[in-house]
Amino acid sequence: METYSDINRQRRVWLRRFCGLVLVMAISPVAGILVAQEKAKKLPPPAKAFDINTATYDQFHSLPGVGPVTAQRIMDFRKKSGPFQRVEDLLAVRGISAGRLEKIRPYVMVKDSTAATAVKTPASTKNPAPPKIPVPPKKQLVH
Repeated sequence: METYSDINRQRRVWLRRFCGLVLVMAISPVAGILVAQEKAKKLPPPAKAFDINTATYDQFHSLPGVGPVTAQRIMDFRKKSGPFQRVEDLLAVRGISAGRLEKIRPYVMVKDSTAATAVKTPASTKNPAPPKIPVPPKKQLVH
């Protein structure tokens, strides 16, 4: 038979567990909001224009009018579709309108990919043509 003290002890244990659970559930959304606010914190605009084909998430996020979601969309679009050929290609990204593009245009550029891949070698380092070796004429056999 259970006594009153045993029942009271079980209630206290249950009440402590319940209060702990309620406390955890109350704190979790607050922590999530703080993390989201930290992530959405606006960075200052870039000092000079950057290449959108090599830009990082933070660089995109620092653009005026571009939040964390749009910055991630630009990164995902670039990964899926390949490098941008021109700045206007950003219009294909969901969330980038013509007005927003005009706000960010001073801060972005697309470097010429052919100039970046071409390797210029100075004349002094070029390999000279191999010397020509004379080939003796073939002898004809007379029968």
